[in-house]
Amino acid sequence: MEKKIRTGAVITAARADFYRGEFKPLLEIGALTAVQRLILTLRQAGCSPIVLVTGYRAKDLEKAVSKMGVICMHYGEYESAQMFDTIKAGLEYIKDLCGQVICTPVDLPMVSVHTLHRLMDAKAPLGVPVYQERKGHPVLINTSVIPELLSYDGSRGLAGAMQSASCGRTLVQVEDEGILLRAGEVHGKKELLEERSRQLYTASVTVRIMKEQQIFGPGTAQLLTLLQYTGSMKEACRQMNMSYTKGWTIINRAEEQLGYRVIQRQHGGKSGGASFLTEEGNSLLRRYEEMEEEIRRMAQSVFQEKFPEFAVE
Repeated sequence: MEKKIRTGAVITAARADFYRGEFKPLLEIGALTAVQRLILTLRQAGCSPIVLVTGYRAKDLEKAVSKMGVICMHYGEYESAQMFDTIKAGLEYIKDLCGQVICTPVDLPMVSVHTLHRLMDAKAPLGVPVYQERKGHPVLINTSVIPELLSYDGSRGLAGAMQSASCGRTLVQVEDEGILLRAGEVHGKKELLEERSRQLYTASVTVRIMKEQQIFGPGTAQLLTLLQYTGSMKEACRQMNMSYTKGWTIINRAEEQLGYRVIQRQHGGKSGGASFLTEEGNSLLRRYEEMEEEIRRMAQSVFQEKFPEFAVE
């Protein structure tokens, strides 16, 4: 059986973009904000990890997604940056964590799960969705192509980098106007919103490793993932909207139950302290994520079998 390629996602949300005075990522579309809707759609399609590149109102965005298992990457120079700069930051981070990447700006939150599957199944070096002869977002990028995209120094952003790539682009035909629809254009499209919301039906399964009490679960996994990125327990806890003390309590309890260190502490020094995952911690996180993904796929398969009226076509 052909091995499934792990697909991650990069969402760019660093710029100060507004619609009628409202910050687009936090614009309400139905019962969800634009950024929350996009993350849930990517999750439903099986994307992991998901990296959200923030800048303007970063703390508000981090708070909005703090329980959604997303890695928030703050782009400090967002005021003077082009969108492609923030895309490159996200791609640079995620390139070693998966085999291919779904990349999209946050203000195109209405893509369908079916379109994401079409892109992912294309297994193209570079994939671009097309609806009624118009190219849209998100795009698919195989991680093997990322170094070439990062080296692009032209003035046409991601589109120019993809057009210049030696592998060429694959155009993926889809029946999905959501690839063109900006967040501010959704209001008034009631039928489309209802159809997209139906695609978010899922069997929600929480995977925990237990002994007498919980040893490891999704919260601990997210904390370790953020620690890998930030190198700082304080910053990892902040992104999860969690107190620093609670973060260490979770880690200390897990280490006591497991019988080994998952984090290497480095105290003091001129640059201050830092924290890193130990070899055992890295192995634990990787195996937990693999188990969680397998269980999620099985649960979704059973869910669609038992509740076909909610199945994603």
